[in-house]
Amino acid sequence: MSIPDDQPGAGSIPNPVNIADRSASIPARPTTYDYVCATDGKTYKVLPKQFTHRDGSCGLRLKLENGERFMQCSIRFSSYSQLVRSYTEPDFDENQHITKLMLIKDSEGNEGCLDFLTKNDIVKVVGKVESGLVDFPIVLLTADRKLGKKSIGLSSADSLSARIAAFSGRVLVPPSKTFQQFLSEGMKTKEAMPPPQVKLLKNYVANHDPKTLEYSSFKHIAIFMDHGQQTPRLEVACSDFGYTLQELEQLRLENKRSIDVAFDVILR
Repeated sequence: MSIPDDQPGAGSIPNPVNIADRSASIPARPTTYDYVCATDGKTYKVLPKQFTHRDGSCGLRLKLENGERFMQCSIRFSSYSQLVRSYTEPDFDENQHITKLMLIKDSEGNEGCLDFLTKNDIVKVVGKVESGLVDFPIVLLTADRKLGKKSIGLSSADSLSARIAAFSGRVLVPPSKTFQQFLSEGMKTKEAMPPPQVKLLKNYVANHDPKTLEYSSFKHIAIFMDHGQQTPRLEVACSDFGYTLQELEQLRLENKRSIDVAFDVILR
């Protein structure tokens, strides 16, 4: 073994090394969790990722280790006004925590989502939204949780105006014409769906049986495409599958059916 010539002598004083600083410079590896899917019973390795909804509110989704989308956990915070949002603590200051508050979807293909997020200390429940069809828990992103964040919002000026509109207390369900125009102006991301949803849609394409969609929000898209009926949950379904209502209306004008839309989603 050779010894370099520039080694310090016995009488030299070594420079102190701050171990804390050195360790802090190493980026922490994202935490991977086991998610047991309620629809197929399989266990998936997932990573929680924070993002920004189009209204400027905080969002959360789960992705597979290879980066593919697994589950959309949240919906836009502006989907329901302050009139129907309530908190477990009477003096809870919504404005103080607004950047970390989310509405979690725990139904229609997302069963078990809330339980997974709370058990792994990713979020904590602080309230709920009581709607006519289904209640949405209001959660607060854990303070010390550092998640990968990728914004899909608009430019800074538009994001600011969107954030103001999101938390102004306006009733946006059913959506207003102004809000629908806001949605149509933004590019909807056509992301690949998680494996359980792809499997479900493949069954629907093969069997043409509406019962196949019982636990998926895609059933609201199917109702609109095949019967022209806008259900109260259609907006959420559009967000889940990356469509605007205007896009679906155009597809209907082209005589496209729900089977055609499902097939396009599968091919992403």
